[in-house]
Amino acid sequence: MKKKWIFIDLVLTMAALGIVLRFVSVDAPRSSAKPPPRKCASTSSPQSQPSKTADGEPLASCEDLDAIQAAYEKEIRPIFEAKCLMCHGNVDKMPLYSKIPPFSWLVQSDIDEAKEHHDMSFGFPFSGKKYDVPQDGLEDLIDDVQESSMPPPIYLVAHWKSRLTPEESQKILKWANDGLKALND
Repeated sequence: MKKKWIFIDLVLTMAALGIVLRFVSVDAPRSSAKPPPRKCASTSSPQSQPSKTADGEPLASCEDLDAIQAAYEKEIRPIFEAKCLMCHGNVDKMPLYSKIPPFSWLVQSDIDEAKEHHDMSFGFPFSGKKYDVPQDGLEDLIDDVQESSMPPPIYLVAHWKSRLTPEESQKILKWANDGLKALND
């Protein structure tokens, strides 16, 4: 009988520890990264900046990027703050487990990989290793949302509410498709 109570006590202790590690927040490390240089063509002073990328792609107009960024800040960023920016951006708080090895190593590795592919730290346009023009980031985002490939299953184990709802997915897809349309016109 005593072994049964020891086992139950152990299970309850581990469950309580898991809850504390997941739901107690700590300050996130401050990023020293600087926003990437803005690449756009100003329609008000066409001579001030080049109108093509190094690969010969036409640059988006600064005005179009400003409009897409304004819509992002108003409608999309709140969704990303709740669901995506812990890995793909900068946040003020992280779960306690993000400071305890070996969990901290996994968390940092996941964040580094996430930002390498889709960095939303500085708003729109997003940066990433393969984004020469803003359209690339929007197309990648559309693919990820349509395929429900984010967040990865391992992340959902501890963050079960981080999956996008159908309404959030539709809002993001509308914003991204509207942005692509504006940039490609």
